[in-house]
Amino acid sequence: MTPEERQQSIREFLADIAENEIISGKKYSCRIEIEDGGYNSYVGLNVDVDDWKHKPRKVTQGVRIFRHTNSANRLENTWSFSLGNVCHIYADEPNIPLEFSSYGKSPDEAEAEAKQYFNKLKKLIRKQTSDYKVESAKSAQEEKEKLLERLKELEATP
Repeated sequence: MTPEERQQSIREFLADIAENEIISGKKYSCRIEIEDGGYNSYVGLNVDVDDWKHKPRKVTQGVRIFRHTNSANRLENTWSFSLGNVCHIYADEPNIPLEFSSYGKSPDEAEAEAKQYFNKLKKLIRKQTSDYKVESAKSAQEEKEKLLERLKELEATP
């Protein structure tokens, strides 16, 4: 982790993801498995989109970093930080306060743990962004080829 990333707050990290690392209107979900003796424990990052209020284009509804487990005896280790939600869409209210929830961690303890995963999560988000761009380029190329074929058909007909 770079010194800059160590100094970055959770809010700054999530805002940076929302503003600089994702393709607006695309959903993202990534996770880093954690071996803590629990079942299905991981740190995750999600980007949710809203398409109801902003039809026809989707916008970023919220960005969330969280620690999850399915083990009841490990719930005190879970935490979540969110920017935006269903009622207060991040795209509409980028200055929304950071929301925190946990079964046992303080915000400072959770933030210290979250910061350990910034670099890995950012790499996973960048990979998803790259995948979206490749997929988009493929779709554009296929569309171009279909249009060229159709143009040839139209030129061939008298």
